[in-house]
Formats: sequence, structure tokens, C-alpha cells
Amino acid sequence: MVDAGDRHVAAAGLVLLDYAEDANDRVFIVSSNVKHMAVDDMTALGIEVIQPGRFIDLLTNAAPERVGTALAKSVTSLTKPPYTRQLLLDALRLHGAISTADHFQQTWDSE
Repeated sequence: MVDAGDRHVAAAGLVLLDYAEDANDRVFIVSSNVKHMAVDDMTALGIEVIQPGRFIDLLTNAAPERVGTALAKSVTSLTKPPYTRQLLLDALRLHGAISTADHFQQTWDSE
């Protein structure tokens, strides 16, 4: 039931299932276009289809220090034009990573 234009993405998820080493391994398809991804069918196969912001929030919940390191590197690496922490937080919120943005707003405000 995956849209014809997105079958290559679903196929990649299926291939990744073969590489899962144990039942705790999770396979995600991260897409803003979830309506074409037959979410229920993919879930039944063991593939989670989620929006980018939700995925970032899951990463932050699992490893906030590592996400913080990645976000800090993004801010320092993006120099032309300069990218501020606030711009990054706004972008996270725009893409649905609300809890991540809130977490790092608090963390960075307390520094």
C-alpha cells in the first residue's frame, strides 16, 4: 500500500530489517511524507514510520548529551550565514521537535 513513488524508501526499511541483530533493534523510516508510507502496514512488518521532529525527540530522550553535542556542532559549523542557537531552536520547533527544543532552550538558558 506504499505509494509507488516511495516504494524505494519502504524497500530500504525492509532491507534494514535483515540487519537487525536482536528484537531490541528498531528500524525507522523518517519522513515528512508519512501519508504515502502505509504506516499501519509498515508497523506490522516491524518498521516505524515517523515524522522528523518526533524522531529527534526520541533521540533526545535516549541520549540527550549526544544530541546536545550534535546541535552545538551544528551551530558552530554553520557560519555562512551564521546560525544561532535560537535559530536552531526555532527550526526544531518548526519541524515538530518540540520537547528537544524545550529541553535545549532550558539547558542553554542555564549556562
